[in-house]
Amino acid sequence: MDQRRQHISPDSRTITSLLEAARGCRFHDEINSLSHQHQEWPAIETIHQVVAGAEPPPDFDIAPGNVQRRPSPVSGNCWSLIRRRRSAVAMDGVTRMDANQFYAMLESVSLLPSHLDLFAHRVNLVLFIHRVEGLEPGLYMLVRNNGQENLRASLNREFLWTRPAGCPDALNLYLLAPGDARAIARSICCLQDIAADGCFSLGMLADFGEPLLKWGAAIYPRLYWECGLIGQILYLEAEAIDLKGTGIGCFHDDQFHDLIGLHDSKYQCLYHFTVGGSVEDDRIVNLPSYHQITGRRIIS
Repeated sequence: MDQRRQHISPDSRTITSLLEAARGCRFHDEINSLSHQHQEWPAIETIHQVVAGAEPPPDFDIAPGNVQRRPSPVSGNCWSLIRRRRSAVAMDGVTRMDANQFYAMLESVSLLPSHLDLFAHRVNLVLFIHRVEGLEPGLYMLVRNNGQENLRASLNREFLWTRPAGCPDALNLYLLAPGDARAIARSICCLQDIAADGCFSLGMLADFGEPLLKWGAAIYPRLYWECGLIGQILYLEAEAIDLKGTGIGCFHDDQFHDLIGLHDSKYQCLYHFTVGGSVEDDRIVNLPSYHQITGRRIIS
């Protein structure tokens, strides 16, 4: 049963009328600043300069590989799914998903083409499982490459590393520690409820030290590209089963590293993500994608 709270959104015709009326208005004021003064972030500028000046790694093939996965539950064409994809702003804290849906999601992010040597399979997923039927709540690890032994040697020695019953053979999914992971997931993600109120959330743990030593600073943004690819796949997989996803860019990486027992730079958490039943915010206008060019061919 879908237990998500229902909200009444403003009438779309009213919104359209207001937007049309606003087209003829002239602005007569001064825009307020978000802050009284500009906040400098020297570390970001330093990273940009180092990466921009780095020798690029060798070219690599990004052609699609021969990837096999479960049939998609989506009916119709993929463009409708892509165009309705939205980020959740809040999760309802009650919606659950079943294990098969969860495993299908993980298969999609696990079975990326392995020949993308510089790009794919350098990011593993540390999962906080909250509401997945058939899986015990707790902390899990999805190993997306052949580095399980390296991970086990680098992380908390007390982790269990047991495979969940019923997990597909193709998935390298392991239970690290059972228990209610909602509070720690929320705390790590800057006290944001979305990390605890979904079906699951995760941290993207990248191979970090070795790639930087081998290819230099230019590999840094490519690790984020892989995180972005994983995130977009999770977005679409969530949409396909009437759930929502959202990326979480605010998180305490040191706290996350302490949780998993990581005390060096061999691995680094680069991003977080969550999937669950969304709560719509009526203050946000949500128009159909490309509504202003309805009837025109967008993609050939």
